[in-house]
Amino acid sequence: MTQVITLLLRYGYICTESDRFQMLAKNFAEMMSKINHAVVGMDLGKSDKPMLKFLSFLGSKLPIEKATFVHVVPSFELFSGEKLEDFILLSKDIAAKMGEMLKGLSVSHSAQKDEFIVTEGNPLDELITIIEKNKADLVVVGKSTGTENHGILLKNLVRKTNCNALVIPDKTKPEVNHILVPFDFSQNSIKSLKTALELKAALGQEVKITALNVYELPSIQTYRIGKTEEQLKQFLMEDRKEAFKNFLQTYFTEDERSDLQIELAELRHSSIADAIMKFAHKHKVDFIVQGAKGHSKVGLLLLGSVTEGVLSRTDKVPVFVVR
Repeated sequence: MTQVITLLLRYGYICTESDRFQMLAKNFAEMMSKINHAVVGMDLGKSDKPMLKFLSFLGSKLPIEKATFVHVVPSFELFSGEKLEDFILLSKDIAAKMGEMLKGLSVSHSAQKDEFIVTEGNPLDELITIIEKNKADLVVVGKSTGTENHGILLKNLVRKTNCNALVIPDKTKPEVNHILVPFDFSQNSIKSLKTALELKAALGQEVKITALNVYELPSIQTYRIGKTEEQLKQFLMEDRKEAFKNFLQTYFTEDERSDLQIELAELRHSSIADAIMKFAHKHKVDFIVQGAKGHSKVGLLLLGSVTEGVLSRTDKVPVFVVR
């Protein structure tokens, strides 16, 4: 495999402004049928190997035209002036290690186009710059469980990019058998469910898709009206499930609906993210597709609190965040 190694230094490097890649919401079929350019962040830690193995599995089913693998060295003042040569040597060594990690794995369909970038500076800023410069439509990062700082970085990265994101925890296995789509009746959750259907088609195997709506019952005592608490609860659940089916009928074809399983989960003394992950673990979910934003009307929130909560809690289930 031909490796292209690019050393991006802050000395004399000028980044031209790029137009951010915008995913067309109405063109669902292109979301997962092909990925033009994936930017893969590597920290040379324990999360890299599981991430690359899963990405290789995904790439064997889903066309990834080009992958750019990026490692950001923290900015040190010692890399100035006469020390520039030291950084170049270090960068070449790091790029060689990145290539070694990819031995035996094939992520993109055009490996000769793949690129290894070693740069120095703020990891978040550098990754965002590379994503925008290359007009990437997917950013992939690993998640080291039990490392708080790493979690902060990945959440900030997902929050600040305009492309889809795939977060792969270090306990992930390279397989997809059960896809979970948290659903809140927003346009973003519709997009997420369409993406899950396209992923299933691309995988070409028997994959279960569950659309999960987490709800909170109103105060039962207020509306009992001659019914027992259990009777009223059952009535409200059935009514909600019927509304769910009608909603899907509006936005999805009959063939699409036949591939979906509807589930409801009552919110009890926990957060929505907790309820989602509890369902995922109980039902052996191995892939989550979730919208970047839900029904929140706070325009400044670029990443929904539920999505952030799921990213914080997942330890073995990859999360695909749809823009």
